[in-house]
Amino acid sequence: MTAGDNISIVHNVISSSGGGDVTQADLKTKQDVLTAGTNITIDANNVISSTGGGGGGDVTQTDLDTKQDVLTAGTGIEIKNNVISSTGGGSSTIHRVSCCW
Repeated sequence: MTAGDNISIVHNVISSSGGGDVTQADLKTKQDVLTAGTNITIDANNVISSTGGGGGGDVTQTDLDTKQDVLTAGTGIEIKNNVISSTGGGSSTIHRVSCCW
């Protein structure tokens, strides 16, 4: 192994050997307190959670009832294990046009 900049290797122990120290002045430039935005909470243990949102309030069962929960396959379509495939079918006609000059 070859040590790069600011790295030392002594008895197979890799260590940082420099690169600058962090001063109190450096720490003062960092945010020490998070501020929760709209619909966000931060508890005493620094756990960040969403408290709702979406612009329309809470989602109700009535809201869910208006949504399609099952896909319905149409002609020539198959749905198995949430995979949508063509089952073939359909037809196409090729017209050959020739012209003599």
